[in-house]
This record gives sequence, structure tokens and C-alpha cells, in this order.
Amino acid sequence: MRPARIVAALTMSLLGLGFAAAPADAQADSTRVIAAAIPDGASTSPNGDYYLLQATPGQEITQQVKIANTNNTPVKVAVEPVDAGTSPNTGTTFGEPGDAKTGTARWITVSSPEITVTEGMERLVNFTVRVPDGTKPGQYLAGISASVPKATSDRDRNEPNQAAMSLELTFQRVIAVEIDVPGDWAPKLVVSGAQAEATPDGVSIGVHIANQGNAFARGRGSMRVASTNTDVNFPINTFVSGTAIVMPIAWTDEVVPGTHKVQVDLQYDDGRRTSWNGDIVIAGQTQAALEQAVKNLQVTEGGGLPWMLILAGLLAAGFIAGAVTLRRRGQRPAVKYRHA
Repeated sequence: MRPARIVAALTMSLLGLGFAAAPADAQADSTRVIAAAIPDGASTSPNGDYYLLQATPGQEITQQVKIANTNNTPVKVAVEPVDAGTSPNTGTTFGEPGDAKTGTARWITVSSPEITVTEGMERLVNFTVRVPDGTKPGQYLAGISASVPKATSDRDRNEPNQAAMSLELTFQRVIAVEIDVPGDWAPKLVVSGAQAEATPDGVSIGVHIANQGNAFARGRGSMRVASTNTDVNFPINTFVSGTAIVMPIAWTDEVVPGTHKVQVDLQYDDGRRTSWNGDIVIAGQTQAALEQAVKNLQVTEGGGLPWMLILAGLLAAGFIAGAVTLRRRGQRPAVKYRHA
């Protein structure tokens, strides 16, 4: 899980042979960094890393989040709830600023969705969690997000016959909010299938896994493919209840035709286990499409990426590196989510 995150959006418009970058001040607000933390007195996990609330259906609980401005100018900050999910390699992930609220985030209301924090100051923002009537027992997860909205860009004001590129950064910090509704809890991991997927390094197997239970799952898994002498073990980090993923597991360096028997075993939460066996058939059109996809993803010798994309990547790396440096020089970083 990455509670402190940087979301980069890159927009390029190719209008000719010339090149024009968006004015530096157009992105000034978006490169400011703020801090978010849990204030004293909040309901937290035993080590204080995230909000941990015990609530029954219909109950309302109000908490506060502390927003700090470590910049030398005032900063506008968007404070909002975001949904939580499970990342493709397991472990929790959170929605980005402005994403639609479709899960547990709908339970959370922020008193002041946009605030201005003066330089060197802190502000406390209230948020209220209301568990809907009829909610079943279980562990539910969302997050409180603090981000600096993107500045208005002049990237569309380009001269004729010029290429324009602008880099927009949104800095976001997320603190997890776990809501435990009392009753009987149990995770239930289910594997429903697998397929071959092209990657720049060859071929992986995407394993379809869902947690159909009402509690978070953690453990270990393995994947075996006898035809290619594949035996891979992998950790299962926090797998949020009610979520599903396609986990990519490295398989072969190149496409191997044939019918491959795949065995997946998951062991989690003190003795629970699930297994899946199935075939992946690579032949005919499926084989040709996979080989082409692998080829398209691989960077050819001498450089296969357009120069504009290479330049954009270098610029993005520079901005993000600078942002990380600023974050480390701030006061207290956003807390990390480690479920007890």
C-alpha cells in the first residue's frame, strides 16, 4: 500500500515540427506538497498508523485529519474520501482525487472538502463515517485523501505548427480508514481462472483471484506449470474483502506453444486453503496474437520509443524525484497502512 502517492498525468499534442512547453507558472500550484496525519485523540490501530473504527449499522462516528502546509505560500487542499481496493500484486490501493465513490468511501462525509492552508500552518478537518442501515458484519476499508488540485494550464494556447507538451502533477496523501462492523468474519479467496499475458519480459500468467469473504486475507501462494518447469511462490499481502484482481505471475521468457496445465494453491489466515487447476492453450491465432503482443511491448535495440515519449519520461522522472525530495524534507510523512 502507498498512502503517500504522486499521481502524474501527461498530456501531449503534436501539431507540427516545432515544440512548445506549457509555461512553468501554469503548473506551480500542482507542484506544492502538503502533509496529512492523524491528530491526537483519534480512533486508530494499536500502533496509530491508520483510523480503526468499531461501528454498528446506522451509527455515526466523527474523526479529524490534520493537514499541514510546509510550503512558503498558501495552498488550496482538496480533502475527500476515496475507495480502497486490492492492487494486482495484493496489498491495498486507493482511488485518486476526483474518482467516483462506489464503495465504502460513500460512507464518509468531509465537512470542508476544499480548504486553504496558510504557509507553515496546520488545519484540522472533520469527517464523519456513517455505516448504512443493514450493513452486514465485516471489515470495510476506505481512505481520507488530501491533495493539491491541478492548476489551470495554458497547454491549449499553442502557436500554429508547434508541438506542445505539458506535465501535470497531483500530489496526494491517503490515510486508511478501516471500519469494523461486529459479527462473524472470515476471508474467502477464490481462484476462477488464468490466462497468458504478454509483458516486456516475455509471458506471464494472469491469475483471477477474488476475496468473497467479509474479512481481509493474508498468506502465501504458489503456481506450478509442469510443462515449463515453472514453480513460483508469492506472498499474499492484504487482500481487501469484496475485491477481485488479476495477479500477474512471471512465466516464460518467450511464447511456448502447447497445452499447459496450471496449478494454483493459496494458503491464508491460519490454515485456510484454496486450489485451482486448469489448462492454458497456446496455439493458432492465440499463439500468433501473443507473440505479436510480446514483440510490440519489447523495446527494440537502438531505441524503439518515439523521442517525444522519451523526453516526456525524463521530464516526469525529474519532477517526481523533486517531489519526493520535498516530501522527505517536510514535517511528518503520511502514515502507512499496516493492518494489525
